[in-house]
Amino acid sequence: MNMVDFFHQGVAFLPSNEPDIGDVLLVLGKNGEREVVHITARSYLQQLARLFGVDLAFLRERYGKVIGKKQMIPLPLAPNWTLIPLQVRIPIGKQQAHGWVVKQSIERIDEGKSILLKGDHQVPLLHSYQDMRRILREAQLVELQYQFFHQTPGWVKESKERYLYMS
Repeated sequence: MNMVDFFHQGVAFLPSNEPDIGDVLLVLGKNGEREVVHITARSYLQQLARLFGVDLAFLRERYGKVIGKKQMIPLPLAPNWTLIPLQVRIPIGKQQAHGWVVKQSIERIDEGKSILLKGDHQVPLLHSYQDMRRILREAQLVELQYQFFHQTPGWVKESKERYLYMS
């Protein structure tokens, strides 16, 4: 699944240990599809950021100040499309433990065990139920700040009069 397809149909990308393959990235789609990609979650996130033309370091700095954190910061890349970092496995060695889930694709949170995403994907969690509620509140705050930065001001309007050009 390429980046544009993930924007339209993706719900999460998670690091995974696949038998006979090793450490891979599992990309989940809205229609129930699962794709194994031989790339790290960090690289996939950087490619998504490149697609949207945003600087991840700047986003983390800006929205980290909003929620008072320096790590595990939700990233709004488009209106109504926010990526939430979640710890989905216990790493072995230097493996990545965090995957990214599109906030708008979360359908239900089971009491600290897993979350249900669109496409009937069940993702195991290492967060408690209270932590998940806090993470979702932080994501909502970040989304509100994103809307504030990117809304069109109501006072900017074109005049209905014609422009006069003097030569």
